[in-house]
Amino acid sequence: TSCDATGQCVSPCDFCTTGSCTAFGFEEQSPLSGWDISGDAAVIPQLGGTAAPAGSAMLRLSTGLSTDLPSYAQKALCVQGGLSRLEFAWRLYSEEFEEYCGSTYQDYFTVSVIISGSRTELLRVTIDDLCPPGTNGCTTCGALGTTLALADVSFDKGGVSVAPWQNASLALPAGAEKGTLVFEVRDIGDSSYDTVVLIDSIQLRP
Repeated sequence: TSCDATGQCVSPCDFCTTGSCTAFGFEEQSPLSGWDISGDAAVIPQLGGTAAPAGSAMLRLSTGLSTDLPSYAQKALCVQGGLSRLEFAWRLYSEEFEEYCGSTYQDYFTVSVIISGSRTELLRVTIDDLCPPGTNGCTTCGALGTTLALADVSFDKGGVSVAPWQNASLALPAGAEKGTLVFEVRDIGDSSYDTVVLIDSIQLRP
């Protein structure tokens, strides 16, 4: 009685009976147990001075140093009755801020659910969504209304800026009880300037 890597569930799912299908912490002895990961994905206690907002560990996804391959972490869902929303906290760092605001270099972060092989995108955040409005003449920047700050970490090119922690609350699509949750970050336009996303406090809510 388990969920396989494609998100197909044999009911009841073992991890649903333990309650872990409604809360996805990264503090366990094997913090990525049950997760399928690819690329630069890891569980860390902090990045620079930024600690995990809940518990002692969080997920880090990176476009990877000097690669343009995506990184993702995915896990089968078995949604209990009455739960219809996905909530989590995320924070995005990038070397593309602010020099490449308004450009074709648009690394992005997505959250999706795969159901029977079909992907439904719940959230997509690009560099421009977090850039201040009007940066480099960009007329479409600033969709999320955030501010950027100089980060206390550096990647291979240095010059990293970071957005504040964001709290997402997303409606799950029909059929998500037998789906796969996917967090992904992807490099667009080049492999030189990197982007990192921190993810924590993942929960399913009514």
